[in-house]
Amino acid sequence: MAHRDKFGRTTFGRKSTRQDDTGETPAPIPIDLPLKLCRSAEAFSILDAADRAVCHIYFEDEPTRRQAMRLFTEAQARQISQTIARMLTDADGTGVRAGSSMIPFENLNAETDE
Repeated sequence: MAHRDKFGRTTFGRKSTRQDDTGETPAPIPIDLPLKLCRSAEAFSILDAADRAVCHIYFEDEPTRRQAMRLFTEAQARQISQTIARMLTDADGTGVRAGSSMIPFENLNAETDE
C-alpha cells in the first residue's frame, strides 16, 4: 500500500519510521558494544557484540565497475567505516571509548570474513 510522507512523496510498504503517528521521533535501536569491524571481499561491515550488522560499506577497486555501480574505493570505504564506528562508540565523536575492544583495521587481512 502506498503512503504519502509530509512532503507529498509516495512511499511504498510501511510508513517512514522517522516519526510515529504522534509526531515524536522513535527511540533509537540499541547497539551492543563493543563494535567489530570486518572486511569481506566486497564490503567493510560493522557488527555489534551480538554479531548483528550495524552497516555495510561496499567498495570496488576496478575503476570501470566502480563508476558504473557508484561505489567507493577500498580506502574510502575503510575510512567511512572507521568514522561510523567511532561516532557510534563515542558519543562526542572524539574517538573510541576507553576500554573498548574494537578491532583495528590494521589487524584484518583480505581473507577475513567474520
